[in-house]
Amino acid sequence: MKKYLFYLLAFLMIMFLARGPVWAAEKLLLSMATTSSASAFYAYYAAVAKAINQEVPEVSITVLESGGAMDNAKRLMRDEVELSGFNTSIDYQSYHGLGPFEGKPQNDIRVLFYYVDLPLNWVIRKDSGIKSLKDLTGRPFSPGGLGTATERQTQAIFDLLGIKPKYHRGGMSDAAESFKDGRIDGVTKAGVAPAPYIVEITAFFPIEILGLTPEEVKKVAEKFPYLSPAKVSGGIYKGVDNEVLTVTPLIGLGCKKKLSADIVYKMVKAWWEGNGRKHWEAAYPPAAKFNALERTVEGAPVPLHLGAIKYYEEKGVKVPDRLRPPD
Repeated sequence: MKKYLFYLLAFLMIMFLARGPVWAAEKLLLSMATTSSASAFYAYYAAVAKAINQEVPEVSITVLESGGAMDNAKRLMRDEVELSGFNTSIDYQSYHGLGPFEGKPQNDIRVLFYYVDLPLNWVIRKDSGIKSLKDLTGRPFSPGGLGTATERQTQAIFDLLGIKPKYHRGGMSDAAESFKDGRIDGVTKAGVAPAPYIVEITAFFPIEILGLTPEEVKKVAEKFPYLSPAKVSGGIYKGVDNEVLTVTPLIGLGCKKKLSADIVYKMVKAWWEGNGRKHWEAAYPPAAKFNALERTVEGAPVPLHLGAIKYYEEKGVKVPDRLRPPD
């Protein structure tokens, strides 16, 4: 009898151990390309992944540090990741095969959601004598970090408006040092106000934040449908009391259409509701003030994923035909 029980227990143990990897294999393993770990956005994406992992048991998301939206788009294109931090400007160009994606349209990318605006701030030394963006022609200016979406957006806008600075190319740390010692007159910094980068600069010298005219905002938004009108309120930065008109991309999360609609529906629901929502609200408070569902359908320049559409419509959000994928 003891011998029988021994063999039975041994058999059950073998079956249990054999079953373990099968269960693990049934969990969908996903990689999420995000941004630099030093960015506040990284904390947001990590919190979203945590929310989904807790609320959707059939999914396990690993968060990856990356070089930002352009790097993410390339990784998604090569199927190195399943989820990607999105930026409307990169999404639009990737989907339509424009700019760095010339001739290689990625028509299979889909939006899950956008969670924050990232307005362009054109920050100028007050002692430079520059009073408008037009005055930047011929002046040394950093358009943003080398290779970033901000750099590309700035140059595209300035080209459209006939503004021709002497571009200073490099990273944002280099731009800050060059700004402080007077080698450049200004810099583009994309960010939700108050952006720490700009706040730090104001400790060294007075600044101005320059903006667009209403006519220029309209012209830019018509030319670049991935940019939306935005405002930077006065009184946020020391010495800057006037409201400034600018434009903004949206930052979010996306994937390819091949990801299951059922899984995407569950992930979006886990992100937006209850316990899941609490994670990212704590990690990145500005996102809590952003009406993400409505703002996504207003500003998305490429189609939403079918799973996301199902959830949006359940919440009473009308999804326009332009955001419905052909699949």
